[in-house]
Amino acid sequence: MTRPNRTPKKLQMDGLPAIHPNAAGMDIGADEIVVAVPPDRDPEPVRAFRTFTPDLQTLVAWLVACRIDTVALESTGVYWIPIYELLEQHGIIPYLVNARHVKTVPGRKSDWNDAQWLQKLHALGLLQASFRPDDAIASLRTLVRYRAELIQHRAPEGVNSFETDRQVQFRYEPGGHGVADTGQAWPTDEPASRGRCGG
Repeated sequence: MTRPNRTPKKLQMDGLPAIHPNAAGMDIGADEIVVAVPPDRDPEPVRAFRTFTPDLQTLVAWLVACRIDTVALESTGVYWIPIYELLEQHGIIPYLVNARHVKTVPGRKSDWNDAQWLQKLHALGLLQASFRPDDAIASLRTLVRYRAELIQHRAPEGVNSFETDRQVQFRYEPGGHGVADTGQAWPTDEPASRGRCGG
């Protein structure tokens, strides 16, 4: 008895309808961002930009000129955060996707780079966006993490301070002398009281 072939067939994308016709794709690196838009939007639909602020602004302006309203980008490292926020400021919906999910989609052409592949998958609605909290929640999470770091770094000093306070405890009595927990009198700035002598 022959077993059925369970190898998935190559996904035929040419006949699929576009769910996001104004979609672009981004391959984000530390020094360069490669962006792909639909081929009919620009004579050079794949471009590379540096990651400095003026270059990011030029990138977004190009997307606006190409009538792009949503962009798919992978959530690798922290390099996606500046361009993500810049896209939101200009009314372009960023679509943050998991790199593992992108790799599991079959049918990629060998001559496509990562940005073109993301653009194609996003246009066809084949990508699933990762959860990204709104600005208020993101700011709160940042503050909570920062507070936890401060507490973690402050803890050893707090323990040492507690030990010091525990070892050196004294109280003040009405006579003006500090009395340690051992009962010994501590010297003060006031001159010692004289004995009761006549004259």
